[in-house]
Amino acid sequence: MIEKKLWGSLPDGREISLYRLTNKWGEYAEFLDYGASLHSLYLLDGAGKLGDVVLGVEGPQGLQGSTTEGATVGRCASRIADGRFVIDGKVFQLEKGSGGHCLHSGSSNFARQLFQARLEEEENKITFLLRDLGSCGYECAVEAEVSFTFDDEHRLIIEYCMTPEGDTVLSPTNHAYFNLGCQDARDHLLTIHGSSCAAKSERGLPEGEIKSVKDTPLDFTGRRSIGQAMESGPVDLVKGAPGYDESYIIDGTGFREAAQLYCPQSGRYMKVETDMPCLVLFVSKFSEQKPGKAGRIYEGYASVCLETEYVPNAVNCTAFEKPVFHAGQVMRSRTVYAFGCVQED
Repeated sequence: MIEKKLWGSLPDGREISLYRLTNKWGEYAEFLDYGASLHSLYLLDGAGKLGDVVLGVEGPQGLQGSTTEGATVGRCASRIADGRFVIDGKVFQLEKGSGGHCLHSGSSNFARQLFQARLEEEENKITFLLRDLGSCGYECAVEAEVSFTFDDEHRLIIEYCMTPEGDTVLSPTNHAYFNLGCQDARDHLLTIHGSSCAAKSERGLPEGEIKSVKDTPLDFTGRRSIGQAMESGPVDLVKGAPGYDESYIIDGTGFREAAQLYCPQSGRYMKVETDMPCLVLFVSKFSEQKPGKAGRIYEGYASVCLETEYVPNAVNCTAFEKPVFHAGQVMRSRTVYAFGCVQED
C-alpha cells in the first residue's frame, strides 16, 4: 500500500511530498521526493513492537543543516581528489569543497534536488526521476531513476538506473544512518565481507593503495561489536572523535552479501546485499546534540552507515574499478537491505 501526503515546502515554494510504503506486517518505509530520500523505516523488533531504524529530520527546517541522512547521494558519492578527473584525455574540473576535493558532487548533489515520483502500487514500489543538467563542472546531462521497493519479506530494495548524455562518472549511494535499536550505535555487532580496504592517503582519501584489515580495528571479517573494534587499537578521527570512514573492497563479484548488522538490545538484524564493489562504513560521534524526528535528540554515537558504491576517488585510481560511463551507456545497480529479528522468549 502506498500513501502520499504533503511534508513541507522549499524556500522557493516548491512542495515536498512524503510517500509511505506499508507491507503486510504493518511495517512501513517513508520517502521524500526531495533528495529521493529514505525518511523513516519502521520495523518490528524482537518483542513485536514497531520502531524507526533510520535517522532524519522532523521537517523542512531541518534540511538546511542536514548531513544528507537517508538521501540519494550522486551523481558521484564521496570525494574526488582535487575535484578533477580525466576521461579519454579530457579534463573535468569540478567544484572544490572539503579539503580542496569535491565531496558528493558539490552543489549538484542529488541529495539537494527535487525529484518527480512514479508509483507502482502492485509492487509496493516508488521510482524517483530526475534530469540532472550537469552543473558543478559536469558537462553533460544525466537521466536518473532511483527506485525503492519495500516488500513482505522485510526487504528494502534500491535500484539505480542512470543514462548520461556524455562522458561522466556515476557512483550513487544511499546515505541512510541506521540504528536498529541500540542505545549506543557502537553496541551493534557488525560483519563485513571485505578482507581489504582502500587505504586513505595523507590527503584523507583513497589514491590507489589497498591494505589488509586482518588483526586491525578495521577487521570485521568475523562478527564483533563496533565498540570492541574501536577499542582494540587506534582508529581515525572522524569529525574530531574516534570513528570509521573506511572503504571496504567487498569480497567476490556480482550480486552478493556485503555485510550484516545486529542489535542485541532490539533483536533486529540487517543484511546488506549489492552488486557494487565497495562498502563504506561510516560511524561518527555527534559533536553536539542534534534535533531529530518525533522529538528525538541525536547525540554521541547514534548511527551506523553502510553505503554501497564505487571506491571513493576510483576515477583517479588504476587499482579500482572506475565509475566512468559514456554517452548512452546505462549504469544499473541494485542494493538490498534485508531485515529480520530474533524473537524474545
